[in-house]
Formats: sequence, structure tokens, C-alpha cells
Amino acid sequence: MIVKRITEILDGKDESERHLIELFKNAKFFVNSEEKKVLISCNQTLAYQFSVNFGGMKNIITKAIEEKLGKYEISVGPITEILEDNEEVLSGHLVVPATLNKEYIFDKFQVSSCNEDAFRKAVEISHNEEKFQHKNKLLYIFGSYGQGKTHLLQGITWSLLSQGKNVAYFNANTFTEYIVDAVTKKPDYRTARIRKIQEADALLIDDVHSLSGRERVQLELKSLIDHYFNSHKILVFTSVFPQEKLPPPFMEEVSSRMQDGITSFLEPPDYELKEKLLNVLIEEENLLIDETTKNAILSIEVKNVRELMKILNIIRSVSSVEGKEIRLEALKKVFEKNDITIPALEEEEVMKYIRARYGNDITFSMLKGRLKGKNKKELQSIRDAIIYQLDSMGSFSHVDIARIFHIHESTVHYALKRMKKLHEEESK
Repeated sequence: MIVKRITEILDGKDESERHLIELFKNAKFFVNSEEKKVLISCNQTLAYQFSVNFGGMKNIITKAIEEKLGKYEISVGPITEILEDNEEVLSGHLVVPATLNKEYIFDKFQVSSCNEDAFRKAVEISHNEEKFQHKNKLLYIFGSYGQGKTHLLQGITWSLLSQGKNVAYFNANTFTEYIVDAVTKKPDYRTARIRKIQEADALLIDDVHSLSGRERVQLELKSLIDHYFNSHKILVFTSVFPQEKLPPPFMEEVSSRMQDGITSFLEPPDYELKEKLLNVLIEEENLLIDETTKNAILSIEVKNVRELMKILNIIRSVSSVEGKEIRLEALKKVFEKNDITIPALEEEEVMKYIRARYGNDITFSMLKGRLKGKNKKELQSIRDAIIYQLDSMGSFSHVDIARIFHIHESTVHYALKRMKKLHEEESK
């Protein structure tokens, strides 16, 4: 593969076309002579302007390449920035310019029980379609923000590209822009634009819920889904909502079609995933972390992978200041500044009181959450006494106590009310 600069491609153009040299001055032209392909590395805005032929840009570039090299297939977009190290991607093609993260591949997706189902189905639909257990090759992945949906979607894209597939990859906004551009132009132009997606081997849309309220775009999506179903080609959508709960106004005809495939839910990070990602950081940064500190870090509750990455970045920043040996005290101070609590430290403080009063007969786990069993009343009285003591000490707020015991704040309120009544009766 030969890398050329824009001046080599457009050398000798007349004055009226020289502005293109300035627009593409930072671009690289990757020329694959064997497959007759040119991939132009540039930013997303320029790629979009090329795709809609802004100011005749596409015509001028195409003509210039044909004059210099002959008739070549042209792709434009940020994806080509990484082709120097990943030439096998050339065997596939993004039918519309899109931005892909080179880190978002299957090999770099950490798997645990909270995301194993979604990962397995993503691999199946991209590697072994015959193992994908549904007549329609549609996979719908949902979960809250920051759970890894985009990573999986781009992992599927990279996998398909490496197999020589043609892929239409969008997020909700770029898909909207593409469709609006198509339907507001002449019929022949719209047909050509839609056909480009129809002829791809796979259509992938990230955050599809953001199409809510865009009725014309949803109508085109419905038509595309029907086309892909009939052609037995791959469809993958991600969202923070399940199909039946997509925010209105979302067309029932579209959401029901999205249910006619396989669905997978990405759960919040579990202990296993947190431990895997922490170990990756320790290995990459050559950190020294003792078991107490490690357990304290892993006890921190996170809603999604994004929150977990924030914690890991804090640890990385502490190591840059304190050195490779990470001490709990140094971490605690930085976490407190970022409003991050360490449940393990809170529990240990509570356990000191429990052991002093009840010995080793009562464990912390016995007092968490909804109390059950024959000794429910006994455990409730013990927990009430501990909550009363913690409240008297003033070390923890009612919100803190509720979080520590995994109960609602109202339960804390009623426990304190019961204890206050008990003390009043004892004092009489």
C-alpha cells in the first residue's frame, strides 16, 4: 500500500479548484493498487462534505484521482487514520464514512458474567452467522450509558470489515443526517443514497433511541429493516431502552421489528469485571497494590464501566504522584475529593463496633438488606442498636447508614424511632 499526500493527487489543478488542496492539506491518501482502492484519511466534517458532494468536492477529487491513477473505489473518513497498522481492514469497506475507535475490538473487551451474553452474541453474529439462533440476523443490545454498547458495536464492525464485508455504521445523529440529506434531494439522489445502505452486508446503528420524534427517518429505517430481513443480512442496534420502551414518539412498527430478533442486556459491572479491569491497570502501569487496598477499591459501587474507568484513572493519577506503590491512605484522600466513598473502609469501622459488642457471632452480611428467617426480629433489634450507635457517634449521615446496610433511608428513620422509644421506656 502506498501513502500519498494531497499535493501529489491534485498537483496541477486550476485556480478554482486549489481550495481543495487547503481543505485536504492534512489528509493522507492510502492507495491499494491491487484492489483498486483509495482511502482518504481526514476528519469527520470533511468526510461528510465529501459524501454529500459539497461544492462539487467529490466530483473534483474523483476526477483528479482518475487522471493520476485510473478508476479507483474511494472511501473517505477518520477510519483510514489507522490503516498503516491494520491493512487487513482494506478487505472490507465502510459504505458511509464513520469514526471507529481502534481500541474497540473484541480482544480488548473484558468479559464477565454481567456482559458475557451480549459479548457472545456479538461474536456469533459477526463471525458465525449460522450459530446466531434466529431467522432474522438482528441483534439488539441495551443497557445504561457507559456499559460498553459502543465498544461491542464497533467490535462487530471491525470483525466484519476484516472479513471483507461492506458495513453501514452509524450513530443516531449521523444516520439522521444521512437520511435527511437523501430525502430532501431529487428522487434519483435519494434512491442512490438508500441503495448504498441496502447493498451493504450489515447495518449497525448506535443509540437508536435517539431517533425518537424523527418520523421520516424512522420510516426509512423500517423500510431498511424489512429489506435486511428479506435479504437475511446483519442488523445490530444499541440503546439504553428495551425495544418495547423506546421513548415516544417512536413508531410501533419500528420497535416491533426490532423485537423480531435476539435481545441482550448489559448489566452494571460485577465484582469479576471490576477485578479484571483493575488487574489490567496494575499490569500496564506496573503498580504495587496490597490486598487490603485492592479489596477497598473493588468494594466501590459503580453504575457502569464509565464510572469504573474514572476510578481507575484516579489510581493512575495517584501513581504518577506517589509512585508505583499505591497506598490506601493516599487513595482515600483523592477519592474523598472526588466524592467517592469506599464501602470496605466504612464496613470495617462498623465491624469494630459489632465485634466489640457481639463478638464474632454476627457478621455484616447478616444485617444487610431485607432481613429474613426465624431470627429476623433478633437481627432487626441488633441492627437498630448499631444504627442508633452510628447516629449518636455522628460519623455517618442517615444516607451513609442506608448505603452501608443496603436499606432505604426511611428504614434508618424507623430504626432510630424504635430505639428512641425503647430508651424512653427504659428510663421510666
